Amino acid sequence: WQVKLDRGYILADAKMQTNLDGVYAAGDVVKKDIRQVITAASDGAVAAVNAEKYIESLVWYYSFRVFIYWQVIIFIWTII
Repeated sequence: WQVKLDRGYILADAKMQTNLDGVYAAGDVVKKDIRQVITAASDGAVAAVNAEKYIESLVWYYSFRVFIYWQVIIFIWTII
């Protein structure tokens, strides 16, 4: 498994999701036209919200692992 790249930048959709399920990218590593601090912060917020939705969709299947995923999201969110 490998995240798709274009000239060294990660390809992500509008929800910041990459070609791999559950893998999100945000900020200056994502291929986009404008690279500024404010757009990176916005990307981080979009990625965090969509990662949360993705994890919530897995709760019925991975109920034990949700706690670990939440810890990662909370850690990333505090850095942003």
